[in-house]
Amino acid sequence: MRKLIFLLAAFLPIGFCAGADGEPVQSIVKIGYHTQSDDLNGADIDTTGFVGSFERVTSSDSFLSYYGMLALVETEASANGVSLDLGDFESIGFGLKYNFMNSGIEDYSEGLDKGMFYARLGWERAKFTISSLALQIAANNGVPIASTSITESGILLGLGYEKLFEQFGVYAEMMRHSEDTFDDDSLNFGVFFKF
Repeated sequence: MRKLIFLLAAFLPIGFCAGADGEPVQSIVKIGYHTQSDDLNGADIDTTGFVGSFERVTSSDSFLSYYGMLALVETEASANGVSLDLGDFESIGFGLKYNFMNSGIEDYSEGLDKGMFYARLGWERAKFTISSLALQIAANNGVPIASTSITESGILLGLGYEKLFEQFGVYAEMMRHSEDTFDDDSLNFGVFFKF
């Protein structure tokens, strides 16, 4: 939770430094909420938390961007009204994003004003740290745990939509993660600020 508060304190001032109206958009910073759900032997597994990214268009008349992304999320299992904190994921990623232009749109800034769909292709590295409670339960039940953390890498695919309103915009994105990282599809949604 302290990491999340620190990241919000670091990212929120970005909104006050956003670019002026009329200037072409070169970069956007996204701040959002990550959520995914799964089912394992009758238990619901929910992973939720913060996701942030910095995206920069390759040129003002291009629809191709490169990005860097950071996610800090928590995983919880629940069954029969009982919840258990399984641990935390810390993930970093980078790659390319391509916005699909609608007819009549000539540049990236105009596309953001009217709203655009986009596709993302990238790489991510996720570190899962097992919670102390989960470790204690495993030890009490004789389940050997070789390591308290696991780090894996994999490909990330995304499909989303973003629209700009004056100084800030909104976005929603469905992501498909590698089996080696988050092992499931996720939904990210939030706001972004232009530069």
